[in-house]
Amino acid sequence: MKEVIWFSVLVVVLVLICTHFYNLSIPDHEYPSFLEFLKHV
Repeated sequence: MKEVIWFSVLVVVLVLICTHFYNLSIPDHEYPSFLEFLKHV
């Protein structure tokens, strides 16, 4: 069960990091476009 918790934490951290860099690359975008971006990946 501890592995699941660590995996969840890791996923959240990765999403936050990706969002941060995405915000830096496109500073004037709307947040939902990040979700659209994820759909294409």
